[in-house]
Amino acid sequence: MKIQDKQPKLIGSKWTAVSPHNKEKHFELIGARQADVERPTTHTLRSVMSGITYHATDSELQDTKKWRRGWQ
Repeated sequence: MKIQDKQPKLIGSKWTAVSPHNKEKHFELIGARQADVERPTTHTLRSVMSGITYHATDSELQDTKKWRRGWQ
């Protein structure tokens, strides 16, 4: 099942960056937006440590070399 199909359930979910940047490893998904049908959904992730927000597409979140679901 694609992330796009579970979108409402993803809000508030927790994610771990496989390769942390600036010591930011743990994130919470706080929003999702699809500009139009032909563009991928963009998810907004907030760093638990700094509060800085980042954006990731469905394919980036599904890439296990970049992200893992849950805090690890």
